[in-house]
Amino acid sequence: MTAIPMSAPRPTGAASRPDRFGRALLVGAALEALLLGSLLWAGSNTPPRPVSPGRKIIAVHLLRPAPPRPTPSPPAPKPVMRHPLPEPAAQPVPVPTPVPAPAPKLLFATSPAPTAPSFTLPPAIPTPPAQPPPANPAARVRALDLYAVLVRTRVQANLRVPQTIRLMRLSGRTEVAFELQPDGLLIWARIERSSGIGTIDRAALHTVKTTEYPPFTKNMAKLATTFDIEVHISGRRAS
Repeated sequence: MTAIPMSAPRPTGAASRPDRFGRALLVGAALEALLLGSLLWAGSNTPPRPVSPGRKIIAVHLLRPAPPRPTPSPPAPKPVMRHPLPEPAAQPVPVPTPVPAPAPKLLFATSPAPTAPSFTLPPAIPTPPAQPPPANPAARVRALDLYAVLVRTRVQANLRVPQTIRLMRLSGRTEVAFELQPDGLLIWARIERSSGIGTIDRAALHTVKTTEYPPFTKNMAKLATTFDIEVHISGRRAS
């Protein structure tokens, strides 16, 4: 059998406690001395702090101001006694002094005496010119025919074909009756025989009314005369 060596036994119990306690006391004393030295060194190097005076608390009470005293009203004005003004004295009315009328003076006429009025004969009334002898009936008829041809020529020359007739290529003949005064003034005009187309009739009547006519010739009777003319209107050719 192999022998196992045995280690020395460690002290236990009350024998090891006094040794630990003594060490703890030494460590505590060393820490206390170190702390006391650091406090002394810090106290010697730190400047003293200024001591601020204590704050005083003052109580403030708000008081409502007294209402203002009412302003005394001004005293009433004293009545002023006005004395009536004296009435002006009546002024005497001046009496006009009568002026004597001047004595009449004798006037002598210096103008010559009026003469008897002279009588002037009225101017002689000129006698009307002698009327030409009346033309014979044959000359009147010939003059009327020539005038009718002149009137027909003027009406046909004054004719203006409306655009409607040109576009529709209408044509027709209308007989128009009208009366003229001896100075050539138109009295009235009407359609005597219609062409059957209202547009052509209206154009013919308008042409007769707008034409200017010459006065009657010397061989014509100086009386209003009626004429009948035939107006030809065609839209197929220029009039």
